[in-house]
Amino acid sequence: MLPFKFLLIAPVAAAAVSCGPSPSPRTVRALSPRISPPVPVTGLDAACRDGVASVSTGWSHSCAVCKTTEVACWGTNFLGNLGVPLPTERPTPAIIAGLKGVQEIAAGSYHTCARLGSGHVTCWGANNDGQLGDDTNATRLHPVMVADLDDAQQIDVGLGPGHACAVVRSGKVRCWGVNFNSQLGDGTMTNHAAPVDVAILDDATQVSTGAYHSCALRRSGKVACWGGKHGRQDHIPSPVPREIGDLGEVIQIAAGGEHTCALRSAGTVVCWGMNGAGQLGDGTWTDHDAPIEVRELGGVTAISSASNHTCAVLRDRTVKCWGANEHGQLGDGTTDARNVPVAVPGLGDVMALSTGHRTSCAQLGDGRVLCWGELDRGEETPPR
Repeated sequence: MLPFKFLLIAPVAAAAVSCGPSPSPRTVRALSPRISPPVPVTGLDAACRDGVASVSTGWSHSCAVCKTTEVACWGTNFLGNLGVPLPTERPTPAIIAGLKGVQEIAAGSYHTCARLGSGHVTCWGANNDGQLGDDTNATRLHPVMVADLDDAQQIDVGLGPGHACAVVRSGKVRCWGVNFNSQLGDGTMTNHAAPVDVAILDDATQVSTGAYHSCALRRSGKVACWGGKHGRQDHIPSPVPREIGDLGEVIQIAAGGEHTCALRSAGTVVCWGMNGAGQLGDGTWTDHDAPIEVRELGGVTAISSASNHTCAVLRDRTVKCWGANEHGQLGDGTTDARNVPVAVPGLGDVMALSTGHRTSCAQLGDGRVLCWGELDRGEETPPR
């Protein structure tokens, strides 16, 4: 979720941290007893008896890849995204029957995808717009293979109406599902129930999917994005990838709902796009079409973005988050939106990180997975 929604730490150079007073937060609502500080995922050690390899957090469900290469999911089961029959909810993780050989997991809004060691990709859940990639529009309660895809190297699923992308061995990017904002990057606005090639790109090392856009990191350290709002001043969707300027040398990207962040080799982070919840971290609530540096943040080793918030792992293995916080997803013990990074108290030895719409999760050095935010079932449904 590896440099994706769930991210392993990569060493970077140290960087200076900008200073200055922190602007006032935006209070959304009083803290609810439903909202939790970082706590271990109940039952995950029982589901993954040999330990957890990685975790991905979606809209209101999460999935873990066990070290046995099986997958355990828990949370809200909107349309089969847990891989179990409807209307079953899973307050604790349960293994998906018949699924093994998984190397990477990507949880979205209404569906989930997994990359197998063979290079194939399998998905399950909602499929009304072809987001499972099996060349049908049938909802699937159990994993099905994505058509015409056998050399995937990395995958991501957007927290939006439903699209997914994969970097393949050649460096090309292939995407499938919803395309009404050109988030598939094939030059059209036509949904595709099977993977299509993203135009132009042949040197991608990472892909990250937002709600209505997608971005790719190229071998050169440059970033190209396509689809909805991602830094274009006219706000018109880009049907094909366009390079984002003024980023410097980028080593990781993280696309959120309608914003994107990039981690630079110096350990600093820049973001661009929508900023109504402070998700750009620049100390304002103002949208920015061009990349702007996140304030009071340096020494970053990994980032993860969700609908309207972003979290970063620092060199000392602590975590800072910024943006929307109505579900307590920033982990600072409040529901106040923050337009500059705030620390997640009591959280250390973090090796990897995943952000979802209502929750955020961290994998610790001792193998435990801790999550915070609104951990029980929420009433809010994903965008359609």
